[in-house]
Amino acid sequence: MRELFTQYMEACEDVYACGDIVRFPLPLVGSTASIGHWQIAHSHGRIAALSMLGKKVKFNSVPFFWTQMYGKSIRYCGFALNWDEIVYEGTPEDGKFAAFFIKDNKVMAACTLGSDPVASVIAELMYSNQLPPADQIK
Repeated sequence: MRELFTQYMEACEDVYACGDIVRFPLPLVGSTASIGHWQIAHSHGRIAALSMLGKKVKFNSVPFFWTQMYGKSIRYCGFALNWDEIVYEGTPEDGKFAAFFIKDNKVMAACTLGSDPVASVIAELMYSNQLPPADQIK
């Protein structure tokens, strides 16, 4: 099991860690998470370093990753371990879509294929807490 760290990437006094080995508070979902990709590890490293220097800055980021294969770009933002429904704009069969993972009328994550920059825009709206409720997106 992964160790739970504070929002400052601190396990206990003067013990810090970051990246995919830690479970940490994720404000976006109001619970803890363990996410193994470089964007989060990079953010963790910055927070841990600042904490070691006595500058307490809370971790607050929207998970975001992407990949490109066979000429197709897939992007994902947010964090959804479970959801009530997935709402599509476009269709996966057409090779161009945005999928919104919804839980309790809140968009928890979005996944896009061939729909740049939708995931980036959604991530920015999540970060600034300006993403409308799911029923307004449908």
